[in-house]
Amino acid sequence: MSASRSPASARPSNSTRSPPASSAAPRSRAAGARYGPPSGASSSWPSSTTSSTSTTCRASGSRCSRGSSSSPSSSSSAPAGSAAGRRPPRRHGPERAVRGRHERVVMIMKNTHRGLCSALAAGALLLPLAACSEDGAASGGKGDGDYTVGMANFTLSGPYFVGMDKAVKARAKKKGVEVVSTDAGGDAAKLASNVEDLLSKNVDAVIISGGPLESAPAVLNALKSAGKPAILVDRKFRSGTYASWIGPDNEAIGRQDGEFLAAKLGKDATVALIKGGPADNSIGLARTTGVKKALDAAGIRMVEGPDYGNWASDGGLTVMESLLASHKDLDAVFCENDAMCLGAQRAVKDAGREKEIVLAGVDGQAEALQAIAAGGNYLVTGLNDADQIGSLGLDRAVDILDGKKPEKDTVVDSPQVTKENAAKYQDMEGEF
Repeated sequence: MSASRSPASARPSNSTRSPPASSAAPRSRAAGARYGPPSGASSSWPSSTTSSTSTTCRASGSRCSRGSSSSPSSSSSAPAGSAAGRRPPRRHGPERAVRGRHERVVMIMKNTHRGLCSALAAGALLLPLAACSEDGAASGGKGDGDYTVGMANFTLSGPYFVGMDKAVKARAKKKGVEVVSTDAGGDAAKLASNVEDLLSKNVDAVIISGGPLESAPAVLNALKSAGKPAILVDRKFRSGTYASWIGPDNEAIGRQDGEFLAAKLGKDATVALIKGGPADNSIGLARTTGVKKALDAAGIRMVEGPDYGNWASDGGLTVMESLLASHKDLDAVFCENDAMCLGAQRAVKDAGREKEIVLAGVDGQAEALQAIAAGGNYLVTGLNDADQIGSLGLDRAVDILDGKKPEKDTVVDSPQVTKENAAKYQDMEGEF
């Protein structure tokens, strides 16, 4: 680049440069005293004589150039080789050498700057592509521990889901993570809207408690497009991409309850089943499938409630009242969660049949554990700890944001809880 510099006449004017020979005199030694004449310079280097000749010319008013031969008279009278009869010398001295080096440095800096800007621009274009993987997980978090995590709840209408939400917040507080929680009130469209709102707040990840919702494509697609990891707790959606899921083996929980009842009751027993609903709720279906397999193997008769208990205590009470009215020979009742089972227990007590009918539930809700420990007719539950799963969900989100590569699906142990070990699982400081 430096070998093809423009001629001096094309450069911008500079107060330290000599004007062209046709319009002004060469620099004097006084003006160029900073550098002085180059080593070995001839008598043609500008001198004080040239300067004084130019001054005399201006004083006489004649049309002559300073130190040039623009007029015929000055041209003919000037001796050959004198300063007055020659064009000013080209600047090859130290001043020009320094200026040349400066121009080359500037050019190198400009080229380096352009290259750096191009590299940064290319990196910026590639960042969105590297932000998420095929399963919606962040490929590498910022790793500074300063995170904001969204908690998108499909519903907070039941103790289990309220406990899950509180557990996430409690764990986040211990880890110094900010949590923004939302409640869709059981509305799938509202859940999608809430997640969009969380993204507008620039959360780093979103934990989703789907409740009875089987799928949420709009939610998962929005998170994938934004490059934000989606962590599912308890409910695993049937379709869509997510970063990680943490929850129980629901069929295994149902099966262990069924095996317990079969061992307790014997072949001639009748067991009532109370479902949470709706009909396609895979969590409830898995639990009931598990208990049915165990009871079928033992030859035990089963009857199902006429309606769904909607996963709530009041719902369980209502369905149990209907079962008691239509079935006088019941020996036990299995409910798909503890909340409904606690309601069913009240109905059995109100009917005066608590010595005849035993109960089995799922989740490990605090009130159920208390009832089991008390030694009444609530005999067993399968632990599906909202405190544990919520805490693990928050930890999983932070691990992903820190750039770790945890397992995609984590099945949490669900131990069987009876009177003998209930005290072990009672946590008076827990959220559920």
